[in-house]
Amino acid sequence: VAAVARDVAHHQPRMRSAQAGFVQPHARGRARRVSPAELALVLGAGVVAGGINTVVGSGSLVTFPLLVALGLSPVAANISSKLGILPGGVSGTWGYRRELRDLRHLFGPLLATAAVGGLAGALLLLVLPSETFDAVVPVLIALAGVLVVAQPAIKRWVARRAQRSAAAGEQPPSSPEATA
Repeated sequence: VAAVARDVAHHQPRMRSAQAGFVQPHARGRARRVSPAELALVLGAGVVAGGINTVVGSGSLVTFPLLVALGLSPVAANISSKLGILPGGVSGTWGYRRELRDLRHLFGPLLATAAVGGLAGALLLLVLPSETFDAVVPVLIALAGVLVVAQPAIKRWVARRAQRSAAAGEQPPSSPEATA
């Protein structure tokens, strides 16, 4: 517990000063006040991100950059963003439960992949210096943005490939029979 507390303290949020650059929070640990405009921006971004997450799952592309722009460190912004949009993901899953029923066979592999990736990411976040995360985040955000924009083309490509496989009499890889 002490090691985790030390690592979290190492990744304290930084606040923007009136001049360029970042300054550390007040030495006594007091946080700055959030203005009503900033609160409205975060609330609006959270609502938009929740809607986006329910439909395509990339809501943190809205919340994360806003939180960094408001002065949080990338680490604190990432944690806050993920925790903030979690209820939207849960409610979206509940709302789509009937549509997801036919995809139950994918739940185990997807859960395992997400758990391994989440655990690996959390461990890297704790052991690497925050500067590493600061450098990698813009690349990851750009990659995620490209994938979101390319998603319709990727879906068309996957659908054409599945049609060709079906025409050849092959089982598509996502079918229960192919994964059983």
